Amino acid sequence: MATHRLALAAALALSGCAGPADPAHGPTTPPAATVHGTIVQVGGPPGAEPGHPAGAVTVTRAGRQVAEQKVAEGGEFRFTLSPGAYRLAVKGVDGGCAPTDVTVPAGDADQQIELTCQRK
Repeated sequence: MATHRLALAAALALSGCAGPADPAHGPTTPPAATVHGTIVQVGGPPGAEPGHPAGAVTVTRAGRQVAEQKVAEGGEFRFTLSPGAYRLAVKGVDGGCAPTDVTVPAGDADQQIELTCQRK
């Protein structure tokens, strides 16, 4: 009886290591989504128009930087990210820029955001 239990336990353990049921397709990964947008600078003297300054956008996940992109004045940033929670932040822009939290859904999604900075 003990031998049968041991054989059954070994078979169950090895079946989990056998890999995917269909080796032609392999493991599946969720499709990535696109997060894109602009840096917008607001505030300043009365009547000032919002600007689109140059800067760098960093993307962090769980406190670890996963991407960075330089953005030209008036330009757009674009990241392709796996599903999950991220924080986008702006560097190199005069004034204060609040980080923005983004949740990327599973599936082929497209999110447009504005990263807002306050002029001094």
